Amino acid sequence: GELVVGEATADLGCLTLAYSAFLQSKDFKDAKTIDGITPSQQFFLVLFVFAASRAVQVVFASLLPYVGDEMGMGKTFVGKIAPRDVAVACMLPLAIGLPLGWRFLAVEIFSLTALVGLMAIAVKRRLGGTTGDVLGAASELSEVLALSVAVPLLQS
Repeated sequence: GELVVGEATADLGCLTLAYSAFLQSKDFKDAKTIDGITPSQQFFLVLFVFAASRAVQVVFASLLPYVGDEMGMGKTFVGKIAPRDVAVACMLPLAIGLPLGWRFLAVEIFSLTALVGLMAIAVKRRLGGTTGDVLGAASELSEVLALSVAVPLLQS
């Protein structure tokens, strides 16, 4: 609850400081546009993918019951996430993705929502719920999907 909101607020503050530092750095001054994606877009894309993958884990942990062993890391989170926590976890990648444009966000949200929905159905049928390994797999799949969708979007 309060910890998630506080952490998200701190993340946005750190993001602002990191971007300001990036803009003043030699790395930014020497950076190149790669395949039509500017250095600033590259910065926000990396952060968006990371934040979105964590949001996917939070959504997943809120949707399905925990079915792993007693010692699994997933047990720490599954079933203990309030709707407000899900909303905050989902708003962070949205805020980070704003500089990449509304079209980018709309396609990414649609793609990631479809992934979560299809994966949740498959995991529920196969395992009856989620485990820490499933949360990790959901995070990794969402990163691959987000990058696969983002690059063509940002190049056009």
